[in-house]
Amino acid sequence: MKPKESSAMTPQELKAMLFAARKPVPTIAEMASDMEEFSASLPMPEGVREEPRRLGGVDGLWFTPEDCAAERGCILYLHGGGYAIGSARTHRALTALIAKVCRVPVWSIEYTLSVAQPYPAAIEDALAAYSALLTERHSASGIVAMGDSAGGGAAAAMALMALDRGIPVPGGLVLFSPWLDLTFSGGSHRECAERDPVVCVQSMSMMRDSYLRGQEPSARYASPALADLRGLPPMLIQVGSEEMLLSDSLMLAERAGIERVEVTLEVWPEMIHVFQAYFPHLHEAHQALRHVSQWIASHIELPSVEPI
Repeated sequence: MKPKESSAMTPQELKAMLFAARKPVPTIAEMASDMEEFSASLPMPEGVREEPRRLGGVDGLWFTPEDCAAERGCILYLHGGGYAIGSARTHRALTALIAKVCRVPVWSIEYTLSVAQPYPAAIEDALAAYSALLTERHSASGIVAMGDSAGGGAAAAMALMALDRGIPVPGGLVLFSPWLDLTFSGGSHRECAERDPVVCVQSMSMMRDSYLRGQEPSARYASPALADLRGLPPMLIQVGSEEMLLSDSLMLAERAGIERVEVTLEVWPEMIHVFQAYFPHLHEAHQALRHVSQWIASHIELPSVEPI
């Protein structure tokens, strides 16, 4: 799964390498091992301080860039992994890079995985973490909830849960290749399945079953793409054209538009699932993160940002 060395690749070269390394039907344990191996291959960016931090009963890693201005806001990051695998540690290179690019602290949290507790435990943890940031005197309007894959779905679901409970919603949502439709109803689940080197139907089905354990996949916090989104903050969605989960982003963007929620949707041609994580190899990953920094600067009261 991991590239042998950090070097520039074309999207086609990266796809071919990932397809060659792909297991026919990986177990959740094998997927966890692959994610650990891949994360170990990623270089940590310089100029970012990392420290453990526990707030509201939730553990996580706090990343602060050297040139961070006064902490007028922060990013709450929810890692991907189908709600079954992954951790703040497996995503530390990406989240540290986000902190550096955006010049703002990032708190990447350890929410409960499905092997320990099913839905909606992960969303409850995310809301507890977000509420703790509010208690720490962070303004809701200065917090960006961000996540990749299942973490993107969890970020959207957390904002919905906050809305439903009368808690001020974050100032913005940034979602990378979010998993938003656990009913698998979108067209890309069929039409893009053969060209997606990262996500497959069998693995996503296993993770969904582990997460829901018989609960309704169309539930509001399980499938935000199917939910009433009125009242949510502005959102930026970045997704690749080669993804099985492409429809999830398209569905969320359409529903957001219909319900007068500001949404910026970026579909990146030839890009794969969470392509931002392949930043040592894809220049498009750096371009996408620059877009994120610019979007945040235009929507959230954070320190000014500089492109990398």
